[in-house]
Amino acid sequence: MGSFPPLASPYPMAGPVPRSRPSRAPLQRLGASVALPPLILAISWAQELIDQILFGGRFNLPMLPRGSFWGVLVAAIPVWWFWPVGSHGLSGVNYGLLGYLLVIGWLEKRPLSLALSLFALVAYGGLLPTLLPFLSPPGVSWIGHVSGFLGGVLAALAIHREP
Repeated sequence: MGSFPPLASPYPMAGPVPRSRPSRAPLQRLGASVALPPLILAISWAQELIDQILFGGRFNLPMLPRGSFWGVLVAAIPVWWFWPVGSHGLSGVNYGLLGYLLVIGWLEKRPLSLALSLFALVAYGGLLPTLLPFLSPPGVSWIGHVSGFLGGVLAALAIHREP
């Protein structure tokens, strides 16, 4: 018995068509989506534990007004530029996650995403008034909260893709 010639392709330089396998991409995306927020939270808790155990609570990288750019992340630039005194902490990250969760569900319009957005609103919606300077506790960098929140909103808008 002879062998069959290879199938001709209408596209030049195209090789044989591979057999399709079931895609694991949706499960991998779900795993990454579920794992990322706890990972970010674990990093902040690890930093705090190291600070408390090794440095007695004295280690921090404060952002000083127009000081070293070392402690500045993108969403913290308004704090670095406008806040009159040194500021430190990860509350801006928390507000960033809140902003992201509130917006991404409404953009995606999927039941699970909407449920997570609604859960974030119910569970953490009480933090939203502190985005206003006159409702924020004295000495708290409300501008850090606002810039973190807006960073989360911008992140949701940046990664959202229409189906």
